[in-house]
Amino acid sequence: LAMTEEMFAEKDYHKVTPAEIARATQVSEATLYELFANKEDILMSGLQHRLKGHVRVAENFFDIRTPLSRLVRFIYYHFTMHIRQPAFVKNFILNGIYNEKFYQSPAYQDFEKYMAILDQILKDGKEDGSMRPDLDIRRFRYLLMGVFSHTVLRWFFAEKTKNLEMMGRINEITALLMKMVLK
Repeated sequence: LAMTEEMFAEKDYHKVTPAEIARATQVSEATLYELFANKEDILMSGLQHRLKGHVRVAENFFDIRTPLSRLVRFIYYHFTMHIRQPAFVKNFILNGIYNEKFYQSPAYQDFEKYMAILDQILKDGKEDGSMRPDLDIRRFRYLLMGVFSHTVLRWFFAEKTKNLEMMGRINEITALLMKMVLK
């Protein structure tokens, strides 16, 4: 899956053929179709695999005591995905969340598990009084994903940003998002 993730990100998912995937993964096309229904199934399986890993990591944020600290960690982790796994993020944004079929795939279920971790952090913050009681969790989630999508799309296509510059922007974004939740 990692090899196809790179292929989809570098060449563009729509231009990669099943024959190229079979060659790159050193399996026959027949075997490829025994494992996956089609190219989109390969894409969604790759997204699901990565999202399951992100859920496992984010679940450990609950070892951190305060909801505010957990939220900072979640935002930072979410945005640094672009630095750690650029091919996944490119596929997730371009071929995942902006693809209606994503929302009927098992990958979406794992995305929801990942976002439920954010929801719980925000609920905990509202309950302990460290976050605004009128904070709309659903809207915060949409805002986070919108800022994330727009930011990484700019990094992919409009700006040739270095990792150090990205970290500075991630810190700015984190500070702005935190201001929204604080009382």
